Amino acid sequence: MGLTNTFSYGNLSLDVFMHGVHGVTKLSRLMTDRNTQNEIRRNTIVKDWWTEDNPTNEWVKNDALAEYMGGQLGLYYEDASFVRVKDISLSYDLPKAMIGKVGFNRIRLYVTGRNLFTFSKWKNNLDPELDDQYDIPLQKNMYLD
Repeated sequence: MGLTNTFSYGNLSLDVFMHGVHGVTKLSRLMTDRNTQNEIRRNTIVKDWWTEDNPTNEWVKNDALAEYMGGQLGLYYEDASFVRVKDISLSYDLPKAMIGKVGFNRIRLYVTGRNLFTFSKWKNNLDPELDDQYDIPLQKNMYLD
């Protein structure tokens, strides 16, 4: 879905573009065990892991328990629906009396913000639009030895 709106008053204009997706369930690779970024995930996301001393149903196990659990690891799926404020531009047209003296028909000054807000229940703190953290543009060979 997408929505574009322009609000104008005098020489000022405010353009807002929002887009989003509803009803998407995706594998959360950052929340699922056995992924490249495990160390980052373990240090940033507090989980109530299942252990013999803590038999909860919140998080079934982690890599440390994989051997104990017969090598089986759980996958974590979650709602990846989101609404994002993609672009906001505030513009001001300089008065014609001011710019006519320098030979221009129109001068517009802009202030623009991109990807300012994303509203989502997606817990892994990466972009819910991406399939995994590898879709984030990185410098070539940034993580290769």
